[in-house]
Amino acid sequence: MGLGGLMSERSLTMVAPMSRATPLPAAERRSAIMAATERLLVERGHAVSTREIAEAAGIAEGTIFRVFATKDAIVEALFEDAFDAREIVDLALNGIARQKGQGN
Repeated sequence: MGLGGLMSERSLTMVAPMSRATPLPAAERRSAIMAATERLLVERGHAVSTREIAEAAGIAEGTIFRVFATKDAIVEALFEDAFDAREIVDLALNGIARQKGQGN
């Protein structure tokens, strides 16, 4: 008997081996973590835990820390993504260029 008599040898051989989920590419993993965090922050505020983020992203909690050092680092990345300075500068320069093209 295997496992202290709880399961027979036969039942142990019939149990399907557990497999790990297919790993996501780094950019997709980062995006999934950020998207889940953003949703949870909107719903619950900053009190959300990394465990909750991991569950919402469909990953293990430890995976978060391979991508971000802390929960605050995820929040910072969200703000950087939302307020990408390069995009703002590009929009401003395009607006100036259009104004000059119109004779202003």
